[in-house]
Amino acid sequence: MERILVVEDDKINAFIIKKFLSADYDVTIMQESKDVLKSAEKGESYDAVLMDINLGEDDIDGTELLHKIKEFDQFANTPVIATTAYAMSGDRKRFIDEGFTDYLAKPISKPELTNMLESVM
Repeated sequence: MERILVVEDDKINAFIIKKFLSADYDVTIMQESKDVLKSAEKGESYDAVLMDINLGEDDIDGTELLHKIKEFDQFANTPVIATTAYAMSGDRKRFIDEGFTDYLAKPISKPELTNMLESVM
């Protein structure tokens, strides 16, 4: 079963995404960037990452966290999808230019999420 890391500080959003995916994927939820970095330091890997951009009280945002995890060998080629409430014209291009594999604007539907994961993996 493919492993998906969901980096999402909002518990309701995390719950919904996990509910959407848990039948087909092994889903891990992390709410803080420090937990993601500790996991990466331990060598844990995933087949894809869903990354929120605004991580609440966290000291770094999802874009900065993307750059940090891409420094780890096991994440170098892992698809990372920005999942964000930023949905203005140009936001998708901005996140792709930052290095995200793709982008989903919230609220996210199950079909668009599963189609996105299938297309990037």
